[in-house]
Amino acid sequence: MKKLLFLLFIFATRSLSGQQADKLNHFFNEKENRWADSVYQSLSQTERIAQLLIVRANNSRENYFPEISQYIQKYGIGGVCYFGSGAMRQAKQNNAWQKISRVPLLTAIDGEWGLGMRLDSTISFPYQMTLGAIENDQLIFEMGKEIGKECKRMGIHMNFAPVVDVNVNPNNPVINSRSFGDNPQKVATKALAFLNGMQSEGILATAKHFPGHGDTDSDSHHTLPVINRSVARMDSVELFPFKKLIANNLSGIMIAHLYIPAYEKEENLASTLSPSIVNGLLRETLKFNGLIVTDALDMEGVTKFVQPGEIEVRALMAGNDLLLLPKDVPKAISSIADALESGRIDSNYFEKNVKKILLYKYRAGLNKKQEIDLRNLIADLNNSKAFALNQSLFEQAIILLKNTQNTLPLLPETTSNTAVLSIGMNSANAFSSMVKNYANLPFFRLPKSFDLAQQEKLKSDLRKYPTLIVALGGTSMFPNRNFGLTSESIQLINELAKSRTVIFTFFGSPLAYREFLKTDSLFASAIIAHQDNEFAARAVAQQLFGALPFRGKLPV
Repeated sequence: MKKLLFLLFIFATRSLSGQQADKLNHFFNEKENRWADSVYQSLSQTERIAQLLIVRANNSRENYFPEISQYIQKYGIGGVCYFGSGAMRQAKQNNAWQKISRVPLLTAIDGEWGLGMRLDSTISFPYQMTLGAIENDQLIFEMGKEIGKECKRMGIHMNFAPVVDVNVNPNNPVINSRSFGDNPQKVATKALAFLNGMQSEGILATAKHFPGHGDTDSDSHHTLPVINRSVARMDSVELFPFKKLIANNLSGIMIAHLYIPAYEKEENLASTLSPSIVNGLLRETLKFNGLIVTDALDMEGVTKFVQPGEIEVRALMAGNDLLLLPKDVPKAISSIADALESGRIDSNYFEKNVKKILLYKYRAGLNKKQEIDLRNLIADLNNSKAFALNQSLFEQAIILLKNTQNTLPLLPETTSNTAVLSIGMNSANAFSSMVKNYANLPFFRLPKSFDLAQQEKLKSDLRKYPTLIVALGGTSMFPNRNFGLTSESIQLINELAKSRTVIFTFFGSPLAYREFLKTDSLFASAIIAHQDNEFAARAVAQQLFGALPFRGKLPV
């Protein structure tokens, strides 16, 4: 019986690879196909296998791995994925590695909110949940386009974004503010604007995490999450954004490490290794012919049940094209070579996969050697147009949650008894500076963590102010850390609101605001500013005085 199933799998993969080849040949032109065929013929079997691998360049804020140079020269790896570092440092390292690579490297990054997610001296655009509050999707397209330009300037070809998970679980420990929200239609529309912007600049956008990581209560970096939902529910919620993006020329999709019994009967088999999910659901049912990349293969969501080497073999057999961050590169290559020699992996299927990667490399401009021009690099990545766009995005995203007493907008001539209190704010200076453009209000500050003596002194200082603007910052996107909120801050704010008019400005996500839902009736006005940074601070300060309107809508 096992032999019969194995033969059926080989037949299916051969048939599928033939279908894929036909569709790819129609998608790519003759010149691109000739180049891919020529490069493929010039490679050794080891080099062909290595083209499937995108290798970890470094751990965040640590030195680049010295063995990468060996992997390039000995095996001819297909690409690298960069993590936290400095922009100039990465550019120099990238140039050095590209120089010694016979086939140019495909370089990738997790840039969900731009290069600033990984690189110092670059711009961080809003989190996707912040974008989910914006009604003007053209701004999101412009952001995607700017991120695409910055990726190109840094020699990056593939961005693992956007996140298209529908965050229907507010306690999701790993997606949360990385999602556009909990509405599948809105997630799809905003993700499409983002990816269209990036792809207009020639960047390979990669939607993630298929078939949907938004309804998990555990983190696939540390374990294998289980999603116990029906096929019908998955189709109407989790798959909805993927289907819309596939219909609109999406370049790539990243497969999540999830166990979904509705699709996969083998217990604890991660979706990354599941033929029924990758080949069956994504390729055959949803007709996706773009690049399929695994989530990181060094994550415990996949290594918990399968060993390195076998992971890469099964990921390839499942239908993935690019194998991201193998834990043991030599083991991955030798295991795939053994599987090819034994016939476990069909040779025709393998050839089509490698040529497909080469075709996408050509499309990304990698038919030619590349070198990043280091002149004016940091200035180019921090251009004034990008900063202005970032400011506009936050201005459009900020939400006036309540204004039941019509406290807002504030009139400068009626604020003589009003003070400002900031708690834990990273952007307190930007906030106070902008407020003072409208009214010279007294400004009090508390750190994120404060003692009883500091609290009592503050309450004494505030006694003469019947109206208080309370700005709470220092927040986090992670629910398992209570979103960075402290019990003493929550208690103090609620206590102050019982005895005076409080305009509560929350520099945190809508998900984190749930901590105040039981007591927000105490607030005269409440504002959700999403993130604690200078862009949000400047926007809120102007909105408090009516200089800018509130336009944001709740994304969850």
